[in-house]
Amino acid sequence: MHMYTRLRIGCVIFCGLSLTQPASAQQKPKVDNGIIAHALERLLDDDMQNAFSGRRMEGVYKNPRQSSGTQFFTEDFNADGTTRYYEGVLVDNGLWSTEGDQLCFGYTGPLAGNLSCFAVYRLGTCYYSYNPAEIFNGKPLIPNAWSVKSKLDNDLSTCEDLMS
Repeated sequence: MHMYTRLRIGCVIFCGLSLTQPASAQQKPKVDNGIIAHALERLLDDDMQNAFSGRRMEGVYKNPRQSSGTQFFTEDFNADGTTRYYEGVLVDNGLWSTEGDQLCFGYTGPLAGNLSCFAVYRLGTCYYSYNPAEIFNGKPLIPNAWSVKSKLDNDLSTCEDLMS
């Protein structure tokens, strides 16, 4: 056998072995700052319509917003698909909808621009919204990489560190 062929076969065997993980490592749930990925429940279109329609959401962004300098917001989800959004002194009107199992927003005032859509997950009474590009096999790649963490009005919060 040619030496080059032996090296290629050896690399294939070694590289293949080094890429596999033991069963115990494959079964460990992804935990990121207290959020266990498999514990998150993905909300589908009907789930979001039923949960949010006619309710007020109170939430916090992962990072302070440039437009207002705050992380906190409230948003009214009217049953007719309109929304009113409050972020510090910023107030805007718009539309909300669910499309392709994503929660989408479009605004008419200071926040006007492209449609913004999120994949929404629930853990207890806490809702986590993620960039859809960060979802793999139905779960967030990094559970703590949420964009928005929120709860609905009058619900006892199970969210960690959610204040409004």
